[in-house]
Amino acid sequence: MDIKETFWNNVFWHIEHKGLDARRIIGSDYVMAWKRQLNPTLNTVAKIACKIGIDDYAILFEGWE
Repeated sequence: MDIKETFWNNVFWHIEHKGLDARRIIGSDYVMAWKRQLNPTLNTVAKIACKIGIDDYAILFEGWE
């Protein structure tokens, strides 16, 4: 599994378990993110983490090997 797939899996896990709207969190690139094809920038990671209430960005990369 690559790092962007791990990131998006974790983002969607948090979105689902917190009852959030993925399109509001991710924006217009929602479909590419859902397909795990979107390459997140550090800025994107920071914005998404803030929107889903995560202080430690490393949580979004857990499970990556």
